[in-house]
Amino acid sequence: MLKTCNVCKEMKSISQFSTDQAKMDKLCGMCQACNQKRCNKWYSENKLRQKNNRLKQSYGVTLEEYNRILGAQAGVCAICKLPPSGAYKSAMSLNIDHCHTTGKIRGLLCNKCNSGIGFFQESVELTAKATEYLGKGDSDSYQQTI
Repeated sequence: MLKTCNVCKEMKSISQFSTDQAKMDKLCGMCQACNQKRCNKWYSENKLRQKNNRLKQSYGVTLEEYNRILGAQAGVCAICKLPPSGAYKSAMSLNIDHCHTTGKIRGLLCNKCNSGIGFFQESVELTAKATEYLGKGDSDSYQQTI
C-alpha cells in the first residue's frame, strides 16, 4: 500500500510512516524521513532548551542553576580542577555529580573523574584504599624488571 507524505508530497510505502493511533488510517501524516529532518532541525535550533529539559528531568536543576555551579567552580572539574578537554571542550559538557542515594548534587565533574567515582562505586573506603595504594610508590611495591 502507498501513502502520500504531507511534507515532501511523495508517494511512499506505508512501511515508511510511523503509526499514529489517533489518525483514521493509523499512520502519521509525514514520512519517517521528513519527521527525522524536522526533529534534527528542532534539536539544532533548541540546544539550550534541550539541555535545560534534560537537566530538569534527570537532576531537578535548571540550566541557570547548572551555570551557577559552573561559575562557582570557575568552569573546571571539582576534583582535578582542569577544564573539559578533547571531544568535551565545552564547559557545558561537565557532568553533574550527585549522590545516588540522596540525589543531592555534589558538583560538576569531567568525564574521567566522574567515571572514576563510578568505578569506585561512590565508596569512600575504596577511594581511600586506592589513595593508600598509590601512595606506596616504589617503596613497598612488587618489583619486576622487564
